[in-house]
Amino acid sequence: MTYDKVQRWVHSLPGSICILFLLFGASGMLPQSAQAAQAKSVLVLYDSSGTWGKNGWIYAQEMANLVRHFDVTVTTQTIESYAAGTLNKYDASFYVGALYDNPIPTAFLQDVLTTTKPICWMGYNLWKVAWTFTNGAVYLNPAFEQKFGVQYWGFDTSGYPQVSYKGVLLGKDQIDPTINYMYVTNTTLASVKAYCVNASGVQAPYITKAGNFWHVADNPFTYVGATDRYLAFADVLFDILGSTQVEQHRALVRIEDVSPVTDPDSMKAVADALYLRGIPFVVSVIPVYTDPFGTWNNGVSETYNMKNVPEFLDALQYMVDHGGKLLLHGYTHQYDTTLNPFTGITGDDFEFYRVTQSSDGLIHYAGSLPGDTTKWVTDRVNKAKKAMTNCGFTPLGWNTPHYTASGLDYKAIASIFKLDFCRGLYFADDTDPTNMYFLQQMAPYVIRKDTYGVKRIPETMGYIDPWGVTGLYPPTLPQDMLTRANANWVVRDGWASFFYHPYLDISYLTQTVDLLKQRGYTFVSVDSSTL
Repeated sequence: MTYDKVQRWVHSLPGSICILFLLFGASGMLPQSAQAAQAKSVLVLYDSSGTWGKNGWIYAQEMANLVRHFDVTVTTQTIESYAAGTLNKYDASFYVGALYDNPIPTAFLQDVLTTTKPICWMGYNLWKVAWTFTNGAVYLNPAFEQKFGVQYWGFDTSGYPQVSYKGVLLGKDQIDPTINYMYVTNTTLASVKAYCVNASGVQAPYITKAGNFWHVADNPFTYVGATDRYLAFADVLFDILGSTQVEQHRALVRIEDVSPVTDPDSMKAVADALYLRGIPFVVSVIPVYTDPFGTWNNGVSETYNMKNVPEFLDALQYMVDHGGKLLLHGYTHQYDTTLNPFTGITGDDFEFYRVTQSSDGLIHYAGSLPGDTTKWVTDRVNKAKKAMTNCGFTPLGWNTPHYTASGLDYKAIASIFKLDFCRGLYFADDTDPTNMYFLQQMAPYVIRKDTYGVKRIPETMGYIDPWGVTGLYPPTLPQDMLTRANANWVVRDGWASFFYHPYLDISYLTQTVDLLKQRGYTFVSVDSSTL
């Protein structure tokens, strides 16, 4: 994502830490606040001004989604509209500082220093409350240090590619190496919960608890990977919100892209292997297979509806009888007779979003499909649902093909299915085809009700891929899955959730589930009544 170059307005010292030294009065001592009671209401504040204000809304959606894992009500509000005393109306508040030097109301800065409610600040603009500005000079704000026992020293751009949390090293993408450097001056008031770590092993605070004030050294919603420092933040939410969650570690395996042309023997082999191990699973079903250009049929188009393929129905029932629950994975998992963007074949192409491929092989997300309306989406999803129910199968929930649809589509699908098993896309503005800016969210635990109104089941580990793509990404093998699962273990209700295609050698599946069970994960059966 593109940002204007950050203006440097403090002097750079060795180590690239932008530190301001100054003289100020002696700090007072305040007793450390007691553990917060379990929150019931949460406020999410976000930047919204200027050209890049749209970024703030995306991050606010993802922040609100994470919080909705907990039994709370969430309110989102622009920081620019903040009114005095608002922090005290909520049990906990979060400010996502997405825009450098964004205008922030004085009332908010004053309330940060006076509220006794938990407040978490992440990303930019902390200097507006942690520093004071007099006659062109910059000073540490003694009131900030007196209350919280910390000093904010500015930007550190030297690079910390890892974050240490609970003894696990998580990743931090160095596309943006900048962190906000917090220094603890009073260990009675403040402590560091997670540390950034550089290549030499030098540490810097990443997540700091200072009384009722929590600080995250960057915006954890940017450049998120499968073993990312975002997981540390997701776990710290339990502490910020005073959750009494008992630690548990669940696993889920999803059998992907099962359509009328999937080999019935491979479907049964998967069911047998998992049933033998006592592992429940879910199956993503595409009810209609089509190859409109005959790419795999000597140039002759072909289409198969599941109702007309008895051997497929038999194998699908076999999977259900051996612990499988069924999801709808689109209607055809492709779009009409359009290359969108690959072959037009079911399972290859996108069904609910326009995607193109340039001559250099790069994928471009072009926006909503032509004719993308609530009626079109609803009719398509209902046709898919009917195709399954007419064959005697009831889908438990939905899984958007390639996890990609417009915001309008997600909302329409949520009116039909309340359980969604894909990572959602969250948009800055899904009504303007020239501004279809979005991010995909990987949540490590269940989101009870996301932006679109669905309960979103986590998928945290991606999929097994023995080949990878040269120059883009390496293969993903069972041991890689274990690495990702180890990272998710830091989250006290974190899931190890992945998907597998049944055309692969079944040993990839059995090795992965065996490794996850050995790690201590418990595979679970998923339905709306148990989550």
